[in-house]
Amino acid sequence: MVERNDLSNEGQQVLLERLDTLREDTKEIKQSVNCLDQNYRTFREEYTRGHVQVEASIDSAHTRLDKQEKRIELIVNDYKTLHELIQPMVFAYRILVGISSILGGSILLLVWMMITGQVQLLFP
Repeated sequence: MVERNDLSNEGQQVLLERLDTLREDTKEIKQSVNCLDQNYRTFREEYTRGHVQVEASIDSAHTRLDKQEKRIELIVNDYKTLHELIQPMVFAYRILVGISSILGGSILLLVWMMITGQVQLLFP
């Protein structure tokens, strides 16, 4: 019986050592879980803060984009108005160019005829 008691005492000692090892391992796991939990909370707070900043930035960009779209719309409307106003002027310009070309050609022809002696101008 002494041997059995010794074995059971040794078995109990081994079991106690293993239990102590398990307790230490459990403490380490708890510490790791707590550290991971803290890291996750920190990450979540930073992500939320960054997300708010990104949303504010996006809202600002949309506001600027809306302003630019309004400006572009005004410019397009001004272009259409100017185009409508210029159309009659283009027609008048073409008529004036035609008349100016005929008049300029006539003057050049008159000068040429004077040089060649076909025409003489008499002043009273």
